[in-house]
Amino acid sequence: MLRDAILANKIGISYPRQLEIIHGAIERILKSFVIKEYGIELLVHETRVIYDSIKSDLDSEIRVEDYFALKLLDNNFILYRYPSENRFYSEDMIDMAFNVLVNINSLVEESLNLSNRAKRVIKKVEDELSFDKDLD
Repeated sequence: MLRDAILANKIGISYPRQLEIIHGAIERILKSFVIKEYGIELLVHETRVIYDSIKSDLDSEIRVEDYFALKLLDNNFILYRYPSENRFYSEDMIDMAFNVLVNINSLVEESLNLSNRAKRVIKKVEDELSFDKDLD
């Protein structure tokens, strides 16, 4: 899930498409928690709604800034599904979205008590994200 978002950033896919990929990755991470914990599959796409429904079962809560970023990503997903010339996207939006993606992934990983191997893979991806940001 993270891999797709990282690759999209590395090969220079447009900002709207990167945001869509990041939103999808966050959505899949949250839905995977729901499937593992409750055995049900959700049909909603709004990450904030999914997070609100499971936050009491997570080991901790996300930061307020991350919560508002989820709301922004959901609004972007709903309103700007098909980008047009007049839409405004910035690199800061991508950075914010990546930050939320990493934070949500870490939170779910901690709550699911994943294996050490899975934790190492996640840490490696997070380090790669941090490394890429330092290159700029």
